[in-house]
Amino acid sequence: MTTLHERFLEMREKREEFESTDVHGKVLIIDGLNSYIRCFAAVPTMNEDGEHVGGMTGFLKSIGLAIRTFRPTRVIIAFDGQGGSARRRKMFPAYKENRKSMQRLNRTYNFKDAAEEHEALKFQLRTLAAMLKCLPVITLAPSHVEADDVIAYIAHVVEERDGKAIIMSTDKDFLQVVNDSIDVWNPIKKKIYQVDSVLEEYGIHPHNFAIFRSMDGDKSDNIPGVKGVGRKILLRNFPQLSQAEKMDIDGLLDYASGQEKGKLFENIANNREIIERNYTLMQLADAMMSGQTKLEVLNRIDNSTIQLDKPGLTAILSNLKMAAAFGNYNSWVAQTWLPLMRYEVKR
Repeated sequence: MTTLHERFLEMREKREEFESTDVHGKVLIIDGLNSYIRCFAAVPTMNEDGEHVGGMTGFLKSIGLAIRTFRPTRVIIAFDGQGGSARRRKMFPAYKENRKSMQRLNRTYNFKDAAEEHEALKFQLRTLAAMLKCLPVITLAPSHVEADDVIAYIAHVVEERDGKAIIMSTDKDFLQVVNDSIDVWNPIKKKIYQVDSVLEEYGIHPHNFAIFRSMDGDKSDNIPGVKGVGRKILLRNFPQLSQAEKMDIDGLLDYASGQEKGKLFENIANNREIIERNYTLMQLADAMMSGQTKLEVLNRIDNSTIQLDKPGLTAILSNLKMAAAFGNYNSWVAQTWLPLMRYEVKR
């Protein structure tokens, strides 16, 4: 059994480790809706009344595991803001049209119908937002901006400040921003993506992932690619995709036009409009955010005062009869959330 003195020494050692690092030294940036939908669909947890609460418990446990694994100095969670897809829909009206239908997500809980499930989805998300206000994290959802843009922008800010950014998401779009300062953590695969691991799995350098996606398309966002295009055939015919040197659209099309024969090259060369549109929709190097929104995001991450409101969190969990889902609740709070309080912006 650990003695009180040993526990004190352990906490002091952790405090010294945390205090030795700047608040922006290692930032965990979480794709909020991506993580929440994944947990709602897959986690079967019910409360004491038999009601599904898996979206909330799964989300908190998943990000808690990431916090304990990576021990970040700051945690930022980004959600799509109201009207977040409007700019991309203005460019391409069919953007994400495939997501509007009310589809069943969860197969582990017996919801009466899709409408009941959708109400549970919204209720748990609202309740989760209240829980996050009790935790030492920064939550962002700027209006008219998608979470992807916010996440990529913050990651690049951390990079510019000589910090380390870890993006938590299963969305492949983020692989385009991977570099020596930015990693992507896929919680389903339990895999951290760095430059070498992106190359190993996909054969594509992160610098060229966006231009690859602009040709291949993205079914999840209803973005069609060039006809006859797929990753393997592209790698055979465009070996430049695996190189660190960044390809641009002009270079891509010039190369395709210069090949003497091949239907693939012809399709690429004749579909500049589709490739340019897709690249604009999918690239994250230049976040689709106004200058004012960027300033607001910077202000939030630089000047927010984080707090751990354990009584508030406990009250929410107790009201929903779901505190038992976290096992040893006090230990979970102490090991997951309390360490983040070691980092505070020095004013």
